[in-house]
Amino acid sequence: MISFLINGSRCQAEEGTTILEAARARGISIPTLCYLKGVSDIGSCRMCMVEAKGFDVLLPA
Repeated sequence: MISFLINGSRCQAEEGTTILEAARARGISIPTLCYLKGVSDIGSCRMCMVEAKGFDVLLPA
């Protein structure tokens, strides 16, 4: 298990879980396009960008 914060709330998830999956499991919405029916799941739109401690750039959730 890994521990992290989402919007100031302490969370835990299995290693390998994406930030997007962890957020959705807690009812936290991160906007995306890649999970819409009929849209490619490549994830190149970068709508789901999030801040991550230790990184100087935004990362896709």
